[in-house]
Amino acid sequence: MSRIATAAADAGDKNTASIAYSHIDKCLSDISLPTMALLALYIRDGDIITALHYWHILTNLNLSIDSSYIEPTAMFAVAMIGSGRVLEGLSAAQEMFARIKTFSIDRSGHLSDEVSEGIDFVHQFMSARGILDPSLGLSELCEYKKTSREFYHVVSSQQELIDPYSASTDFKGSAIISDELKRINGRGKYSGFNDSLRRLQNMRHAGRHPRYIVYAKLIAAAAREKGMDVAHQILDMARADIPILYQYPMVRYGWVSILDAMVGACLTLGNRGLAEQFHDELLSIGASPTANTFGLYITTLKNSAKTLDEAADAINIFNRAKSEGVQPSSFLYNALIGKLGKARRIDDCLYYFSEMRELGIHPTSVTYGTIVNALCRVSDQKNAEKLFEEMESMPNYKARPAPYNSLMQFFLTTKREKSRVLYYYERMKSRGIKPTNHTYKLLVDTHATLEPINIPAAEAVLDVIRSTGQQPEAIHYSSLIHAKGCVVHDLDGAKDIFDSVMSDPSITPQACLYQSLFEAMVASECVHETEQILLEMPNQNVEITPYIANTLIHGWANERNIEKAKQIFEMIEREKREPSTYEAMTRAYLDVQDRPSAIKVVQEMQSRHYPYAVTSKISELLMGSHSENII
Repeated sequence: MSRIATAAADAGDKNTASIAYSHIDKCLSDISLPTMALLALYIRDGDIITALHYWHILTNLNLSIDSSYIEPTAMFAVAMIGSGRVLEGLSAAQEMFARIKTFSIDRSGHLSDEVSEGIDFVHQFMSARGILDPSLGLSELCEYKKTSREFYHVVSSQQELIDPYSASTDFKGSAIISDELKRINGRGKYSGFNDSLRRLQNMRHAGRHPRYIVYAKLIAAAAREKGMDVAHQILDMARADIPILYQYPMVRYGWVSILDAMVGACLTLGNRGLAEQFHDELLSIGASPTANTFGLYITTLKNSAKTLDEAADAINIFNRAKSEGVQPSSFLYNALIGKLGKARRIDDCLYYFSEMRELGIHPTSVTYGTIVNALCRVSDQKNAEKLFEEMESMPNYKARPAPYNSLMQFFLTTKREKSRVLYYYERMKSRGIKPTNHTYKLLVDTHATLEPINIPAAEAVLDVIRSTGQQPEAIHYSSLIHAKGCVVHDLDGAKDIFDSVMSDPSITPQACLYQSLFEAMVASECVHETEQILLEMPNQNVEITPYIANTLIHGWANERNIEKAKQIFEMIEREKREPSTYEAMTRAYLDVQDRPSAIKVVQEMQSRHYPYAVTSKISELLMGSHSENII
């Protein structure tokens, strides 16, 4: 089976190679050769995730390491670096090259030169593409190649390649913990994290410790499962077990992954100040957070109350990453493009999308989905559909629902073309993509709001959801309530659906249900009926949202009851008011000719420093024949 797997992998036959490999006795001494062959196969195919799986197998085999590991190590490092995972690729190469130097028997007398060539190969790959080493270790390693023929420098370079903690590292235990965390994470939660923590403690009681990267993985898991205290405890263990020794690049590399994990953990938990402290510690050892961690800086902006212009801050973070010598990854570009898309900065989206491709960073399905969504936001149908076609034709395309949902929503809300919405829904299914709850909501809205109106078809979507073994959720019922009350003007029917949902213990009351009911009441000029329901919301643990407030402000303004509208506006805390809330209240004051109060509302909005593109339309409401300075 070993020979079959190797031959099939060399021939590019993934199916045969994988089946044969799965039948190999992993205790055999010849497992390394087929593992290397499958590693090479998936690297050639550009499937880094699967290649990473075989790399983990290769590095955790309890077999003697020899010079045959040099070529796959260099090849794997180049593949990782080329995919944007620079630090991970360099760390893997350094660790394996060090193990080869330490544990291999040099029968030919050329082992040092062969390792040097492997290091030089990685260095040349990076230099040719202008890729910078995030922790400056590789440049030091490359000195090994330049001076390896001088005895003194050979000793010096060997010192640079040595991990002083290698002898006390439990490689087998590290592999077990890594597999546990990967398996638990695959289930969507760290329910077995305590088992991994106990394994770590037992390892330490025996006087051993895990690999650097395992500390990093444990910190990330702890932050998600247990919180910052446990993450700090693991960091303290690492500081005690493997203190930073600045003279060893291997140790510095290892600590880059640990400190990078701490930055990510802090960002995940919303503590940006503490993240900056660990960021500074990385800078102090000549390194920076990884590109993906800079991506987290961007994606967690929404958790920071300090910013309202997330797009501008995202660009600043991206530029900071570049200034620190970090090679951007697809995740970092995706995070940046996502923020720019939400801000409707489509020119910037396309600029960074183009830059990404020019740098040889292949756009992922997420990238295309983000760009398609951004183009839909600015109603650029031609380019949205063009990029959608390009996405589907990608050789490594991974089907995801988001871009299909984006185009469905575009044709639902902007173009209002029922046939095109249903076309992309069918196209989605033909690709074997499982519709999401949002997909089903779009279907309900399509049948209920686009001509020809078909309420029974909208209701039938809920049966489709049930047929998949799922249950309709509040968002689906809220769409039906809106359709009944606002489209076919059946307020009683809307109330009946609302009441039936609220009496169903399997459905958690949500703000969207109340919003749809209030919209139906306002559309039927029954805003006075909303007061009692609004009072009952806290009993259901539902808070008033800015969007509910917008509806009610509009309703009371139609009744010329500005005091009621003002009460609703003031129910929303200042920090939670959206631009649309300011717009609704501004219009309400202008409707009753109370221009001074409208100006105060706009001034408050401007004091919160929203992007100009967001506020200009609202400010223009005060223009016209008047020219007062509102700032």
